[in-house]
Amino acid sequence: MPKIGDIRWNAWVIDEKVQFDKHVLRSIRTWNGTRYGYLVEHVHGVTWVKQSRKHGDWGYAKNVHTLYRTKFRIDDGLPYSATKAGALSKLAAGLRRDIAKHGENEKAWEDDPLTFGQELKKVAAAQKRLKIATKREGKNDG
Repeated sequence: MPKIGDIRWNAWVIDEKVQFDKHVLRSIRTWNGTRYGYLVEHVHGVTWVKQSRKHGDWGYAKNVHTLYRTKFRIDDGLPYSATKAGALSKLAAGLRRDIAKHGENEKAWEDDPLTFGQELKKVAAAQKRLKIATKREGKNDG
């Protein structure tokens, strides 16, 4: 069962880099017997803002634009992935589907600098870097 404060991750290939979006479950509402959750993207200075002049008083903005909000049914499960590795796996699976449908040398948009095959290579490299980083963190803990 999702709880307020749960973090979800989404991955994209933008400007020839793999980037992550962090989404936080901000509220759960019930309407006509159906439970809905609202995820807010964590964007410094847009949705995550300074609340007052006090030192370290940061929090989510009171009114968040719909561009940064995602509404979903709780019964359908949480969208996005619980980990960065899961987000990369979903992105890689989507790129493999696109390669099977359109071909490896096709682009998603005309002005996109990378083909689907090149994007998949970037995602595979990011998966490898993330795996090495998590192994390194695990060694430092013990």
